[in-house]
Amino acid sequence: MRSMSEIAMEWMGTPYRWACEVKGKGVDCERFATAVAKEFGALPPGYRPPFQLSRDWNLANSEQLDVETFTRELEKWADRYPIEQRQEDDVVLMKDQNGTPCHMGILMEGDVVIHAVSGDRVRRHPLRSLWTKVVCVYRIKENGR
Repeated sequence: MRSMSEIAMEWMGTPYRWACEVKGKGVDCERFATAVAKEFGALPPGYRPPFQLSRDWNLANSEQLDVETFTRELEKWADRYPIEQRQEDDVVLMKDQNGTPCHMGILMEGDVVIHAVSGDRVRRHPLRSLWTKVVCVYRIKENGR
């Protein structure tokens, strides 16, 4: 069985496109993590979150996703851990300058994060370059597979 990291690597170079989930054509950070989790078997193939992310989902208001709704949905298929307990294949949740969760990626071996970068593409960055932005990690639940 392939790891989350191996699956995520197949998305390398996919352009960032908000609200898209097509390998090689376009994906945003949330749909990238969700697509990898689906292919890994942690989510059913047709899974869609019960919300539509806005372009600025970290700025929660009545028309945008609030953080509690987002994390509650995420915790249905993954358990939350402090970053100090990170492992390869964890989903890394990051925050903006105000401390609001706003971005996610997949942790790879060697403390590298693969993620869909707004205005760019799916690429890798060393975790240390993102460290001040990391909130926590989520690990696929054992029974989620």
